[in-house]
Amino acid sequence: MKFNKINILLTIIVLFLLTFVRLAISGEKASDEKDLGIPLYTEMQFSGYKTIKGGITMAQYCSSSPPALILKFYKKALKNAVEIKEGASEGMRYKLLLDVSSPATWMNSRKFIEIYKDTQKKGCSTIVQITVQPEILKGDSKILREAEHTTPVRSRRKYIGAGGYVNTINLSAGPTLILWPFKNIALQASYGVGTFTSFEARGFYRFDLSKSLNPYLGAGYLHVEKDVTAIGLNTTVKENSFTIFGGIELPIYKSLFAYVDIAGTPMKIEKDLTNGSRRAEVTVSYSPVTIGVGLVFYVF
Repeated sequence: MKFNKINILLTIIVLFLLTFVRLAISGEKASDEKDLGIPLYTEMQFSGYKTIKGGITMAQYCSSSPPALILKFYKKALKNAVEIKEGASEGMRYKLLLDVSSPATWMNSRKFIEIYKDTQKKGCSTIVQITVQPEILKGDSKILREAEHTTPVRSRRKYIGAGGYVNTINLSAGPTLILWPFKNIALQASYGVGTFTSFEARGFYRFDLSKSLNPYLGAGYLHVEKDVTAIGLNTTVKENSFTIFGGIELPIYKSLFAYVDIAGTPMKIEKDLTNGSRRAEVTVSYSPVTIGVGLVFYVF
């Protein structure tokens, strides 16, 4: 019990340090992004500033969500906005005017949101541009200098990642692979060696609640082995079971993510041994509740 408490304490310390590093990194980046005074769609990621015709400065965001979904969000959030559509179905540009006297000429408005598709950027299929009002830019020459060039960003959409995973309670560690066939649904395979040799295949659903911490829930299949010696015999005790778990995804830096979860399993590792006239039932202690920590780098 004392050993498990030590592991739990170490896990909490590691999680705290990872959170501190993430906040420090995000704090540096946030200095370039201004509060525009309107809500931001959860999945949008800030990429920079851009100047368009008429000297209007736009804050530009990248998203992998469909334009119509983002439009729906802003129409609900900004009930007095006027919607204007331009272009064919493939090149549709949606504009929401927030202060306009003549909706027929949207460029007369100096406050609007523009949403359109961008098929040339992988994982960044939608661009959202929001006008930055003069009072926000006042005295900030840095934004005005950078507004002529929009910095490309990597989408939050992930596909394939590899790294390491540690079971801090039952003590096994090894490589892990995560695949994202859908934006919020992942498949994970992990192999660990240590006190126990284990293989786990599982799936989970991630909830996009913020840019820094995203919880997830899932279930999987777990296979565990341990070499033991009893009544003069060397043998391997094996068992299979299911697991259920919940945790958080923590962005560390660019394509590097940490995963911390608590998992439960009803697994009991037992085996009957016979050596001549001697018989024994071998039982291996395996904690039904574990804490896992993973560090994954996404290559795509």
